[in-house]
Amino acid sequence: MSTNSLLVNYVGYPLVISNLMPDDGLASLASSLIHAGHNTKILDYSTVKTVERLFPSYYKNELEEIIGEITSNLSKSVTPSQAVLEKFYSLDRKLITFHNEKTREIASELNSYIEANDVDFVGFKLFLGEGFFGSIDIAKELKKRNPRLKVFGGGPQVDWFKDIIYEVTDVFDALAYGEGEETVVQLAEYVEGKKEMGEINNLIYKKNGQTIMTPIKRIENLNELPFPVYDEETYSAMKGDDKIKIILLDESRGCPNSCNFCIHPLKSGKQWRTKSPGRIVDEMEKMISDYGIRAFRFAGSNTPPALHRNIAEEIIKRDLKVTYSGFGHVGNAYLESYDILKKSGCHALFFGVESGSQYILDNSINKKSCGKRTTLDDIEKAFSACKAAGIYSIASLIFPAPLETEQTKEEGLEFIIKLKPDSAIVSLPGVVLGTEWERNHEKYNIEIADEQDFRIKLMAHKPKFTYPPVLWDPIPYKINGKEFKEYMKESSDFALGLEKAGILMHMTDEMLVMAKYSGMPLKEFRDKSRHYISIGDYDNLGQLINRINSNIQN
Repeated sequence: MSTNSLLVNYVGYPLVISNLMPDDGLASLASSLIHAGHNTKILDYSTVKTVERLFPSYYKNELEEIIGEITSNLSKSVTPSQAVLEKFYSLDRKLITFHNEKTREIASELNSYIEANDVDFVGFKLFLGEGFFGSIDIAKELKKRNPRLKVFGGGPQVDWFKDIIYEVTDVFDALAYGEGEETVVQLAEYVEGKKEMGEINNLIYKKNGQTIMTPIKRIENLNELPFPVYDEETYSAMKGDDKIKIILLDESRGCPNSCNFCIHPLKSGKQWRTKSPGRIVDEMEKMISDYGIRAFRFAGSNTPPALHRNIAEEIIKRDLKVTYSGFGHVGNAYLESYDILKKSGCHALFFGVESGSQYILDNSINKKSCGKRTTLDDIEKAFSACKAAGIYSIASLIFPAPLETEQTKEEGLEFIIKLKPDSAIVSLPGVVLGTEWERNHEKYNIEIADEQDFRIKLMAHKPKFTYPPVLWDPIPYKINGKEFKEYMKESSDFALGLEKAGILMHMTDEMLVMAKYSGMPLKEFRDKSRHYISIGDYDNLGQLINRINSNIQN
């Protein structure tokens, strides 16, 4: 006996171009199910077709005009007028209503598929924002028409909020947290009647009105995981140019550094677990031979430097022609490796700089690399060596950080301008449940009025990444005594200051790979790709992705 299942990725309207890359997590879950003798399909709605489906063309010109006016004002440090903001909010409400209608259509289509194919269970990958509540609405419709159907949830939203999800919905028969490859197979066995829920690790479920959380278990030997599945028969969105053909490679898990804001050590553990260099490059070769895909991104949030170098040496040994990007280390671990990384095809590295103030790094961030406290001198050496090797360098920054002052702001701005990365990403300070910033928030000038209310509101938050931050819904906590709109403006002004100093803003490492294959200058790629998604211009977006994919596969 085996089960039939669907693995669903529904993020709502794709918010950034990186959403259009294949989902390596679902590809890995699917391969685990298939390897164990089960049947499964991936339905990924984060596609160009979904951009077309969820954005009515008759709103395009109106939204383009509104966003253009707001962006123009912000570039001149002028606050947009209340009248233009009201126009935006009115149109946004119409788009939300439209999205809700389309979500119900998707639920109906899924119901028809489930009934026609005798599906036993559905697993949703849950994200923050519109996709979270959209997935809940779809799941409710599935359960209503198919009461016997088992519905499970997993993904980032479960890692962040765990059992709190059951405070807003009881539609999921179980929630899976942590790593899912073993858990999803055991859930299939539960559906078959071979296992009890309590026997399955990494699970949250309700029994007799009580919420139960089983112990976390992490994959001990990543080499034993079957290769992720990207065949069109299993992963239908891989057909044509609905997805950007850059594959995420799951090369390592875990992080020993424990930055105060970061959830990764909680999810994946504080010790590195890695695949062997040979296994990683085997995955590259499979993607090349099976699909002609030669562009990759390392998915690990903290690739061990020795592993990164060894992968590069293996690529060179096999004479593979590939392009890839990933996370880098701001310590000295790479200093003798950058030339080797470049030779192997490394195009861009994303460094967690976080701040250009040593005080903030030490007291707010707890920034370390390979177990050693990070210094500004370490950061300078890393960026200098990276750029000298011809690898694009990206500085990820958090501003304003908790404990930020006018002095640390000036220090940080001066340092990053001097550092001159190829791109910089400025993020607002995110307070994630379970992290040091959340557990001891008072120590870091983070004000949470009501912790229970904060958790629910944070879980329900719907970021609008396609729009300027001034249009975002407020985040429910204060930083350094300031409300959301105040520290959001500080963040926007800081980013504007860097842009005026000649630093390209908001290009991630995977976007730099996309830009390479698009044939566009970096700024043009950033501006056009963001514009196409923000106004639902699926025709131009589709042409851009077609060009990227054609160049990757030729």
